[in-house]
Amino acid sequence: MSRRAVITGIGGQDGSLLAELLLAEGYEVYGVVRRQTPYENLAGIRDRVELIQADVLDQPSLVRALRSCRPQEVYNLASVSFVPASWDHPILTAEFAAVGVTVGSRLTARNRAPDGMALKFHASVLSCVLVPT
Repeated sequence: MSRRAVITGIGGQDGSLLAELLLAEGYEVYGVVRRQTPYENLAGIRDRVELIQADVLDQPSLVRALRSCRPQEVYNLASVSFVPASWDHPILTAEFAAVGVTVGSRLTARNRAPDGMALKFHASVLSCVLVPT
């Protein structure tokens, strides 16, 4: 039986590269996306990943997404996707960095997530603490 992983932020550069790596390792890969659009970074693997619409800042939608794919591993790479936009929207950027991982961790800690699920990796936008010059 293959391992199942879900990647938030799969449409971004790091998320799509992680998806390729996990697919090569034999994983069944799901991706959490905020909206269904063509993701250029997924062009080469789109037929091998399943995209689930959810918002990491909205706990009920994230719970539904996790329960629908029942992953053993969660990789949280969701963030503001365009760094200059993070400077224009610092509160939203901070929410992705802090709230996103908090929701995932709380789901795991409170056993609301599928059995055996573990938050394996969390990345956040470094620009949320840097001031552009």
